[in-house]
Amino acid sequence: MESATQTKEKYIMINPSAEIALILASLLFYADFDESFNATFSVGNGKAQIEVDRYGPFITSGNKGKFGEAAEFIYEDKLETIWTKDVVRYPAKGNFPYNRGEAFDGAIGMWLQIDMENLKERSLIWLDPVHLLAESDRDNGKIWMDFVTSELPDTPIFRFGTTGRRDLPGSRGGPNKEYVVTVPHIDFSGDSWHHVVGTWKNLNSSGKKGVIHVYFDGVLVGEVKGFDHTLDWNIDDWEIRIGLGFKGRIDDFFILDSFLPEEMIQEVYRSGKSLGDFLEL
Repeated sequence: MESATQTKEKYIMINPSAEIALILASLLFYADFDESFNATFSVGNGKAQIEVDRYGPFITSGNKGKFGEAAEFIYEDKLETIWTKDVVRYPAKGNFPYNRGEAFDGAIGMWLQIDMENLKERSLIWLDPVHLLAESDRDNGKIWMDFVTSELPDTPIFRFGTTGRRDLPGSRGGPNKEYVVTVPHIDFSGDSWHHVVGTWKNLNSSGKKGVIHVYFDGVLVGEVKGFDHTLDWNIDDWEIRIGLGFKGRIDDFFILDSFLPEEMIQEVYRSGKSLGDFLEL
C-alpha cells in the first residue's frame, strides 16, 4: 500500500519552485472546493460531513472562487442569533499534525472573500473560517481562526491561536493573549480575495518555545512567541470545522505539518496559482 508521502510524490508536478515543493511535501489536507466539499487530497479521511441548521453551505458555480469555484457560506440579513450550526466537518486524525505527548509544528491557510464593512453592522459578531475542537470537550486547547466584528477593542479584528487546557491551574479554557495573534481593524471588503495563513511551531511544548505567526497576502501581520502551551487531545474525537457562523467564500484550503517561513508563504501568494495547480490530482 502506498504511503501518503509516496502518493504526494507521484502527484507533484516536475518543476515547482523549491519553496512550493517543500510545502507540498508537508501537505496533510487540501480542498479546492471546485466540485464538492470533499478533500482533494488528505492523509486522513477527507470526506466532508455537511451540518445544516438554517443556511446550508454550498459550492459556487460560474468561476466564483479565487481559482475555479469556492465554498460559500451565507445567512440572511435578518438573522439575530449569535451562532448558526451550518458547518463543514472533517475528521482531524491524519489531517492535522498532532500526536499525543509530542510538540508539533504546522500551518493552516486559505483564500478568503469576506465583506467586513457589511458584516460589522450585524448582530452575529463571531465568524469562524476554521477551527478544531471536540464536540464533547470544547475549548480544551481548541485551535481556531475567527473574525470579531464588535464588542472587543479595535474591531473588526482577526484572531488566530489556541485556547488553553481547562484542567491546568488557573485556566478557564478560553483565549489567552499569550498564544493568540490578534490583527486589528480588518478592512477586507467587496469582492476582494485575501490569502490568510496561520503557522506555528512548538505547540504542545514547555520551556517558552511556542511561536505563532499570521500572514495576510504574503505579509507578516502579527506574531506571538515564547510561550508554554500543552494539549491533551484524543485526536479520534477532534474535527476540522469550516465555516461556523461565517459569511463569505473560502477557497484553496490547506493544512501542513510544518512551520512556514515568510519566503514560502510569499511564494504561494505571488505564484498566482492554487496549490492544486502544482498537483496532478
